Amino acid sequence: MKMNSRTLGLAVLSAALGIGNAHLYAQKSEAPAGVSPSEASSEKTFPWDGGPDSIDVSNYPQEQQANYKTFAKKCSKCHTLARPINAPYGAQEWEPYVGKMRKKKRSGLDSKSAGKIIEFLKYDSSVRTKEVIEKKPREKGKAPAGVSPSEASSEKTFPWDGGPDSIDVSNYPQEQQANYKTFAKKCSKCHTLARPINAPYGAQEWEPYVGKMRKKKRSGLDAKSAGKIIEFLKYDSSVRKKELIKKTGEESAE
Repeated sequence: MKMNSRTLGLAVLSAALGIGNAHLYAQKSEAPAGVSPSEASSEKTFPWDGGPDSIDVSNYPQEQQANYKTFAKKCSKCHTLARPINAPYGAQEWEPYVGKMRKKKRSGLDSKSAGKIIEFLKYDSSVRTKEVIEKKPREKGKAPAGVSPSEASSEKTFPWDGGPDSIDVSNYPQEQQANYKTFAKKCSKCHTLARPINAPYGAQEWEPYVGKMRKKKRSGLDAKSAGKIIEFLKYDSSVRKKELIKKTGEESAE
């Protein structure tokens, strides 16, 4: 069948665009081994996905170094390694978590490899993430100022609650250092400061979030203090969390 020059040109252009789009998608999605692009696009994302995706185990016992290799090989099949590496889970939480992962068809986890992974994650939680994990239950059980124990027990908890609860703002502009004091004083009344400090929110997300907090009776947020908090959170997101927000956004778009 003969093709005129116009038809041929359109065909070449379409092929080029197809290749370009495929290349762009491949770069963006970076689906783990054994995961199809459609599966990757439907995967949930978590705050921990944006953190480091490897651990220096050079000082770990030889057995745990070997278990780490099994962990890195097997657990990267279904999701980023950053997820379990940065999740603030204690030793008792890993066994049911890995058990859940074993039920996924593509995991390829048998009882032996699952056992090695659980051993490694338990050990790692006992050394590398020990302080974060120990701090988590204290924060969950301690009622913020103005909150009764019964209210505290009914409060929702979020993954970010287990992270750092302060920011070094010594290099921030003076105005933002002052806004940080307002943020720290006001936002600790209803929940841990760790929640907004570690939440991967971009600048545009803070205004509605703080607006929602203003509606809580015990917040004590007026328009002026809310404005200062929003200014601080927007600035903080633009500098300290810039890379995390960018990465989280890219993964959510996949």
